[in-house]
Amino acid sequence: MQTILAKSGYLTPERAEQVAAAERRTREIDRQLIAGKLRAGCGVFPKYATASLDDLDYIERVAPEALEDYRWVRDELERLLEAPAMIVLRGENGPGKTHLASGLVNRFCDHCRPAKYTTAADFFLELKSTFNESGRTQMDLVKRYRGYDILVLDEIEVRSDSTWENQVLRSLIDARYASNVATVLITNKTEVELHTYFSPAIRDRLREDGAIIACEWSSLRGRRIPR
Repeated sequence: MQTILAKSGYLTPERAEQVAAAERRTREIDRQLIAGKLRAGCGVFPKYATASLDDLDYIERVAPEALEDYRWVRDELERLLEAPAMIVLRGENGPGKTHLASGLVNRFCDHCRPAKYTTAADFFLELKSTFNESGRTQMDLVKRYRGYDILVLDEIEVRSDSTWENQVLRSLIDARYASNVATVLITNKTEVELHTYFSPAIRDRLREDGAIIACEWSSLRGRRIPR
């Protein structure tokens, strides 16, 4: 349309720039709408709705001794935007694992990429809710979870650990691995415990295309911000 108008003499360079600027604004508005819709459905807890990978000021003020390690973990997670992989984020209670993962999910949404945060317990509760329910099937739900550009499963040890759950989890991870999308598992277990907790198939996935990342600094909970 611009070319036709320009050839006919109706679109001056100044007007062409105005039209281009309007188109850029429209695209940005569309991007913000898509990102907002993705954020609304991503599952991140309200407490972490504004969490960002750039939230370093708080760490610098309340736990400066942890800043370097925290930033390194942040950078490793951020790489998943460009290089999908399977990451296990482990550590004791309180170092900010859920905050980091929520910030990562929010970042994917802001890039207009489908993302999901959930706990393992909630995932399996949702899966079981499809049993004997008309119009909803286990396969449909699992297929949806396979399709996110990033999936965060928090508290992976807080579940029944039944044979069925382990099979579903392994199948989901395998499917996401085959689809070349990012998966983050969060746990309080130690690395030694993880070697016996994970099935051989999941351990193979970690060795081939992933990593266990430790958040080993002290808990950030309850720390007061210095004045």
